[in-house]
Amino acid sequence: MDFLVVAGPHDRLASELVELAGEHGIVAKQVDVATAARIFTVEFDGEHARTYPEVPMLVRVPPPPVLRSSFEESFAHVECLAALWAAAALSGAPVLNRPGPNGMAGRWSFSGHLNERRAAKFAPQQEVFADELPSPPHSAEPGKAWYVQDALTFQTWRWPEVPGNGPYRARWGPEKPAYEFVVVLQGDAWRCTLYDLDKLELEINSIDLVRALGLDFGVVSWSIAADLSSAVAVRVDAYPIMDQVQYVWPALGPKLLEVLR
Repeated sequence: MDFLVVAGPHDRLASELVELAGEHGIVAKQVDVATAARIFTVEFDGEHARTYPEVPMLVRVPPPPVLRSSFEESFAHVECLAALWAAAALSGAPVLNRPGPNGMAGRWSFSGHLNERRAAKFAPQQEVFADELPSPPHSAEPGKAWYVQDALTFQTWRWPEVPGNGPYRARWGPEKPAYEFVVVLQGDAWRCTLYDLDKLELEINSIDLVRALGLDFGVVSWSIAADLSSAVAVRVDAYPIMDQVQYVWPALGPKLLEVLR
């Protein structure tokens, strides 16, 4: 086996990558967290540790279910997750989105505000977390609107529309936003549109943001001002889905194979 993709059974990006590998004569396998955890052995010798076998991996851990089916299954899943965490963190082979002391997905967060603070390159935008629908904390600047997101479903609406049952995350954004999505793989980045946005330097800013969060692979969603004068990173996806990367897949797919060899 040349490499593993640790992902859920319905992860289309994972299955597309495994299929692409087969077309190039590369042996790849898609496995879930429980299967992956049982593949590896972590051996400690004093201050040194080693993972057997040392197989390159792309780690794409799916989120846990909102409601657990049973305590036993939940406990077993957490144990498998811990074993995978140790194996992937200590492996001497290439691991994309290698887990570390900060978690399975580095310093990444669903919160755009936290991602901006952790990147230490961007001025953090005000963000509010609340159990109930949060009203705008002050009068908006010209051209700004207050956007509220359901933290469970990620549905986002402009205040006072209600996106869901909460809890909520809210922040200011352009009144008439446009969006650009940048796919990052280590030192490479691809924008998903062909609009002339060179002056915003979205590619290099996306690479810096993803690196600062301890990731190798991800997608940065940028909210672009109507006059194209500025951009705000509103979201980072540590485990992007195929729909987010399909427009750059002809370049991204082969590059993933190159990195995982």
